[in-house]
Amino acid sequence: MNVWEWSILKAGLGVAPGPALAAVLAVRFGKLAGQIGQRPLVILGGMVAAASGLYRVVFLTAEVNYLVDFAVPLVLSAFAIALVFPQATSVAVQALPANRVGVGGATVQAVRQFGGSLGVALTITLLGTATGTEDLVAGFDRIWWLVLAGGIATTLFALPLQTRAAN
Repeated sequence: MNVWEWSILKAGLGVAPGPALAAVLAVRFGKLAGQIGQRPLVILGGMVAAASGLYRVVFLTAEVNYLVDFAVPLVLSAFAIALVFPQATSVAVQALPANRVGVGGATVQAVRQFGGSLGVALTITLLGTATGTEDLVAGFDRIWWLVLAGGIATTLFALPLQTRAAN
């Protein structure tokens, strides 16, 4: 169903800035994590992810407004991803002996891939039966609530993390 009447190419180009921004930010946040530790960044990342979901619930509609409805939460999501994903891998391998760092990093990536697959499956489940614009918007609203809940869960799980700044 084509609610915004965007081609696949236009939709792809609309999404493209998010991963690029996340990659640039991840490098900067990695340097910051070396100074202050990963815990504060993961906590902040969870809160930003929750804010992204809430923003989408409040503002995303069937009307076409790229800057308000898409660009803002895309930037928030890029920040959340850059704050959480690299730091989570770093935290996981810090606690391991040197001969287990590769296994720890691979395990984190496998869990992350499972989470992505689960997210896609939930999205298909929530949107797969949509028959009209209202059904589609309602389905996306449920997805945004899941994003909000995931951000809150990330923040709560990050609270007890034991991390350290680089020596």
